[in-house]
Amino acid sequence: MAVLLKWSLVKWSLALAIGSAFASAAAAATLDPALLPKVRAATFEVVAAKADDSNVTYERPLPLDQLPYQERNDHYRSIGTAFAIGDGRFVTAFHVFLDGVNSLQGPLMLRDEQGHVFAIDKVLRTSPQEDFVVFSLTNPPSVAPLPVERSPALNEAVFAVGNALGTGIVLRDGLYTSQTPEEVDGRWKWLRFSAPASPGNSGGPLVDEKGKVIGVVLRKSPSENLNFALPIDRVLDASDKTANIDVPEHFTVPFSQETRNSRLKATLPLPMAYAEFNKRFGDIFDHWAHDEAQVWMSAHQATLFPEGKASHDLLTRGPWTDSLPIMVSQDSDGNWVRRQPQRKRTPMAKGFIEQTAYGQTMVWHIHADEDKPALGNGGRKVMDLLLTQGMIMRDMGQDKIRITSLGAPVASETVTDRQGRAWTVQTFALSFNDGAVVLATTPTPDGAVGMFRFALARDARQIALQLRLMADMEDIAYHGSLPQWQAFLANGAPATVLRDATVRREGNVVTVAVDGMKATWPGDLVPLEGRAEVAVEPSWTDEDGKAALHVRTIVLQQRDTPEPLVRLDRYERYFEDSQPQAQSFWHDLMTHAHPRDGQPVDKDDRRSIAEVYDPAHPDGARHAFGVTYAVGGKVSDDDMRARLKQAAAGVDVPDRKPSAP
Repeated sequence: MAVLLKWSLVKWSLALAIGSAFASAAAAATLDPALLPKVRAATFEVVAAKADDSNVTYERPLPLDQLPYQERNDHYRSIGTAFAIGDGRFVTAFHVFLDGVNSLQGPLMLRDEQGHVFAIDKVLRTSPQEDFVVFSLTNPPSVAPLPVERSPALNEAVFAVGNALGTGIVLRDGLYTSQTPEEVDGRWKWLRFSAPASPGNSGGPLVDEKGKVIGVVLRKSPSENLNFALPIDRVLDASDKTANIDVPEHFTVPFSQETRNSRLKATLPLPMAYAEFNKRFGDIFDHWAHDEAQVWMSAHQATLFPEGKASHDLLTRGPWTDSLPIMVSQDSDGNWVRRQPQRKRTPMAKGFIEQTAYGQTMVWHIHADEDKPALGNGGRKVMDLLLTQGMIMRDMGQDKIRITSLGAPVASETVTDRQGRAWTVQTFALSFNDGAVVLATTPTPDGAVGMFRFALARDARQIALQLRLMADMEDIAYHGSLPQWQAFLANGAPATVLRDATVRREGNVVTVAVDGMKATWPGDLVPLEGRAEVAVEPSWTDEDGKAALHVRTIVLQQRDTPEPLVRLDRYERYFEDSQPQAQSFWHDLMTHAHPRDGQPVDKDDRRSIAEVYDPAHPDGARHAFGVTYAVGGKVSDDDMRARLKQAAAGVDVPDRKPSAP
């Protein structure tokens, strides 16, 4: 059975996930029948009221009859186990307790065998690293606490008591076999035992043949048939004044293979009201994640793309031209590269959706065949379009039902990345499984692009942080029709490099001006009716040893056959440590070598012709400009040269003059 990790904080503590029981090494032991009622009465299910999921709609009615009777009729979701230890105190595993932090469902409660539920009042003692919490209840039941045994004997029979598989309290026997040091620093020793355990056992008591608690059941070994429990004396001797949090953690970013090892450290006063504890602990983890992100980024400031020698190769390459964004990431040698996994394109009523995946994050592009797509702010409209692709299915027994809407987002914020692009980051509730979908959206002329990732509800803010970090490393090309560009720029360009951009049509002439580059091209060069499209493609460059963002390409293209296009390119000079091909490419530009020599080239049933503008100061130039015309079908050499001349005549670039034809 799969394991859901309870925050990265406790990823070392796997929630018990054994699919079936296994045989004990010794003959089966039995608990004194007289003790059974007492043990069962002192042991409780940890439950939470199921969340309202009326925000979710489906392609067809849910076949609820496919769910087990208990699951479909229970108003509570069963999470784990807890038990009474005296003076109105109860114990469970900390990773079970975390189910209530930033949860969409109701607060955690205890439920007895008669079905009565009891609200949690205060947190009295806790240690996240030891994975336990002691708490009190509001209006607690009158129940005799379980006695404890601080010094259990090895190789004696023990019983794991708990809410196995969410079906009520059961006892299963085995042996207390050994102790093993805590994995990181050896700060304490775990109890190891062979009694079977199942999902839901976490937080239950491990008792001996006398019904005395020797430990708190926590997790299963991933490689052997032995489970882990925390000795009960660690719980009894913990401070009731403060909670000292000291957990080893690891911080990673999705575009680098480097990992930062850290510790989550904090102190909370005790006792503390349950709701306040949940809020404070959630804030602690959020602040840790944000601090770690800042530390990681600061530590890599000199080498993070586009800085450092590892960026040089990518800086000399052309911009990203595709409408589906790509993430810049480090390869195994530490160099910054662009790599796009396999993509998928599917049509929608008016346009299409493209998607690909980087690990657990989906990157998408929505192209709308509308003059004013109005998708850039994300929201329900964008999420519903993405859901048409069957991205989220709900399992109902053997059936999988497509979700058609998650309703409005439950959280939203606007952030700006390093390229000055505005992103809307939103969280949508998946209430039926206490989950969430985090969506990041930024507008393009033809619709929007963005990222999409699933999360547990408690992790949504950390996933939103990860998407903000990924946004810094996204390369985005801007494509759209002439009306789409006019609407896009009228709303205020969301990227710094486009802030002063102009795309306008006057009669049969189009003018595109952006970032010091200007192109005025007539409709007899590229027809402006039908599916005429303008693309503006920015990328990082080097200026006097410092990274700078510039537009690298302007394209005017007619998508209808024979698909003529004209483009203006900015080329970047090589670095001293660049590969020979980068140096050779620059040399060819400066000497007007073929195929940028003003002579036609044939490739794949298309003809193209290009030339380069001479820099005013070639020896010290960091970049150069060139113009290209291309078309499908058969066009004479003389016509190709004439069209190139016409294209070049409409171009204005800073401190450059066209070379002689």
